[in-house]
Amino acid sequence: MDTNRSSPARLWDAALGGKDHFDADRKLLNELLTSVPDLMTTAEELRQWLLRVGRYLVDRAGTDQFLDCGFGLPRQERLHETLQRINPDTNVIYVDKDPTVVAYGKAMLVDNDRTFCIAVDPGKPDELMANDIIRKNLDLDRPIALMLTNIVHLIEDDNQASDLMAAYVQALPSGSFVALSHLYDPADGSRHAAIARTLEEKIRQGLGSCKFRPLEQISSYFDGLDLVQPGLVKLFEWWPYGPRLIEAVDMDKLMLCGLGRKR
Repeated sequence: MDTNRSSPARLWDAALGGKDHFDADRKLLNELLTSVPDLMTTAEELRQWLLRVGRYLVDRAGTDQFLDCGFGLPRQERLHETLQRINPDTNVIYVDKDPTVVAYGKAMLVDNDRTFCIAVDPGKPDELMANDIIRKNLDLDRPIALMLTNIVHLIEDDNQASDLMAAYVQALPSGSFVALSHLYDPADGSRHAAIARTLEEKIRQGLGSCKFRPLEQISSYFDGLDLVQPGLVKLFEWWPYGPRLIEAVDMDKLMLCGLGRKR
């Protein structure tokens, strides 16, 4: 583990007010805050969106198998806790290549026989779907919910990102769901487009890779899937708990999310 360079999981831990990060993560966070002072608000918005999607999938869609890729470091409410509160028989497998995340995840789940944490690169779907723990604990002939949070925008090569999404969609059984969040570039010459360009460069310098993408490109990642309403939208627009009472901050407008169901 290189503590002199930030990692996505530790950066988001810092943004969420956690304690499991290092000076490099705090330094990158402070760099980003100079461009988007309300970044921490969006980090929490992203976490809440993931939990809302999880509730929908278990309660409304009847899904009881989850693959959560890039799940990050422990927080007060983990996805499996939300899901298993609704349906205790839900199986959840967390996937990450960050050794810090995997170590914390395994310690957190030591007494949970329906939730596991595995060290696999989410960017390698063939290797992931062939993993013994996944094959033992998930029925690959029944629908699975794949959660891809803050993964695809760390792949700069457009063809590689498209191939990754296509491989996942192909590997999942019919009736499965894919939940995706992705950094968004309006690409319209606006102030928010300029912020996206600035953030992209700062994140690239801190993490090694980053790509904000336009709406059309992110939409293409749902090929082979039927988008669940309201479609591909900003985090706060996807099944909010109620009417929005505060104005969206800049970073809220630079991340899109969607949920698609495989035909």
